[in-house]
Amino acid sequence: MKKFLFLVGARPQIIKFAALQPHLKYADLSFILVHSGQHYDPELSENFFHELDIKSPDYNLDAGSSSHAQQTASIMVSLEKVVENVKPDYGVVFGDTNTTLAGALVFSKMGIPLVHIEAGLRSFNRKMPEEINRIVTDRLSHILFAPSERARENLSKEGINQNVYVTGDLHYDLFRLMEKHLNETHIELPFTDRFAFLTLHREENTKNPDFVNTLLYELEKTNTHVIFPCHPRTYSLLKNREFKYIHILPPVSYIKTLWYIKNSFIVITDSGGVQKEAFYLKKPVIIARSETEWIEIVELGYGKLVGKDINKTIELMQNPWSKGTFQEVYGDGKAGEKIASILSKL
Repeated sequence: MKKFLFLVGARPQIIKFAALQPHLKYADLSFILVHSGQHYDPELSENFFHELDIKSPDYNLDAGSSSHAQQTASIMVSLEKVVENVKPDYGVVFGDTNTTLAGALVFSKMGIPLVHIEAGLRSFNRKMPEEINRIVTDRLSHILFAPSERARENLSKEGINQNVYVTGDLHYDLFRLMEKHLNETHIELPFTDRFAFLTLHREENTKNPDFVNTLLYELEKTNTHVIFPCHPRTYSLLKNREFKYIHILPPVSYIKTLWYIKNSFIVITDSGGVQKEAFYLKKPVIIARSETEWIEIVELGYGKLVGKDINKTIELMQNPWSKGTFQEVYGDGKAGEKIASILSKL
């Protein structure tokens, strides 16, 4: 029986593994789970394992936070020792984080065939660390699972056509599973008016404290309530943590995130995962980036790219646009079943 080593390290990867895990067990696949520790805050990591009923990691590399080079190198050094001990037949990575890149490099250098889940996404902005991680990982991969037809086309344009499978998005699988629990969830809000849901965590935004603080001050001036679960990196930048309309929270669970999005009238985010959650819940989403790898959300009329244009953000929030028509461009909610089936035949 083939042995698979799955490497996760950040919220989106944990979410994707949660959707895949039941199908791995059903297919009776032998697997080891390794957590890089890239998201070291309990609210960003351990709580997700508990909430989503994921097995405890077999290994935790405790990478923590540091520069891109230091974090990637730390994961590589620790992972190499695990691989030597476990001797997997395949290494599996998710998405586009430093954990993804570190895993891709270690597995490749150690002669372990690499599987990339969420392959083929492109923002076409190589200033983004995530874009470099995606490109390198796809180049090194033996098996590539693409979440959409567009992702497959991106790979084909780069000459990658072998062992590419369009399976859909594991994130959509989990959303459909968890959506039924939303009616059982209730969060008491300190107000009765409508509200926007905001997240900011990408380096391109958070390395600029002026942008973050100006955005919050301008949002406050609209007298519109904003729920803002704050990533630790972002929280450290805030000059003012006491607003009347901006409700700053610690990171929240997956189901609470869905509840806030579902009950908001609009979403503002730079997160790929939150973009998709808004789309799946059919909410308009203002994307605080100049481009997105999930371009279908924009093309279908649910997302608007604004970059760092705060005036445009405020204008769109105050005057939400008419959304387009929802389409299942990221699969039918059965990505986990399809991926597990293909892995079982390797």
